[in-house]
Amino acid sequence: MHSLHRLLIDITDPELGLDDSMSKKEQIDKIREYALINSVAQDYAYDWRTETDAGRWSDQYPDNLVLGKDNPQLIIDEVLCGRNYQDHYMDGLIIRAKDENIDNLETRWEIVKTQDSKGSTNLLDIQLAANFLSGNYTFDSCFLFVNDDVPIVCNYIIEQVTNDPSKFAILFLDCHW
Repeated sequence: MHSLHRLLIDITDPELGLDDSMSKKEQIDKIREYALINSVAQDYAYDWRTETDAGRWSDQYPDNLVLGKDNPQLIIDEVLCGRNYQDHYMDGLIIRAKDENIDNLETRWEIVKTQDSKGSTNLLDIQLAANFLSGNYTFDSCFLFVNDDVPIVCNYIIEQVTNDPSKFAILFLDCHW
């Protein structure tokens, strides 16, 4: 399965080491390298990923690294798209948990104790939700704020990006699991 991951980078972070004497290509290369090095999570987020293009999404994102100073509205739109995806993802997990009567862990534990089997494969939804809510960068999060290692599009991220999108870049990657 393939998924488009958005890696958000605050390009004003001194750790990145950008300076005005660098060409745009040098800056982009440095931003890409920083994002790739600081987003390695193969055990949880992907078994492989593209790094120099957006893979299956290359038509939509021919330049897989976009600078906010070049296209501020795209940066804002893509962060909001990431938030909408995550809201939809969690809504789906919550609905399935309620439908399977696993939204209450105490009730689910009582049911599992009385079964002859190991439990329910539907508990995978609880595991996915727990991984997501605990702040682990996973395949299903599809987003990572690289500088802070935050995979959830939190309100503070949206506020920072909408206040000054020129401080950010997004690297689009095709991730596989």
